[in-house]
Amino acid sequence: MVPPLNKQDGLTLIELLASLAILGFLLTLIYGIFINGINYSTKAKAVVMIQQEANILLTSLKEEHQNEKSYQLSVKKDPTKDRYYIEINTLNESGVTINTITINNPKYSYQLFDESNNLISSRKFINTTTEDFYVKVILTSVNNPNNTYKVETILSRL
Repeated sequence: MVPPLNKQDGLTLIELLASLAILGFLLTLIYGIFINGINYSTKAKAVVMIQQEANILLTSLKEEHQNEKSYQLSVKKDPTKDRYYIEINTLNESGVTINTITINNPKYSYQLFDESNNLISSRKFINTTTEDFYVKVILTSVNNPNNTYKVETILSRL
């Protein structure tokens, strides 16, 4: 017996093209969502990193302010790049530097301002036994100058 010739199992060309178009549309949507997720993750990571750097700086300042009688704070320019870093010099009773802490991450540039909103560029002497210290810290990413983080705080001795 010969099988009938009019039996039509399979897909037509139009059905195949329609399913490919739907699949392409879905893959484009999924790809867009995936790329946006990666971009958002990268931006969020940059924000967290700059916040952590500010936290490291403020923790160092707080420890110096609470544990030492006096220290000098200075913002210095990196001679090789257009960015600034911070030095904290612990002083003894005679005013001689006995310890230096350098906050210098090449990814960031630092700015410090005092209570009068003046940029601290040279050495600022801080006597922790007689004064609280207001400081405004601005960190800027070297690679992305739009990524900045600002913190204002008052350091006091307990």
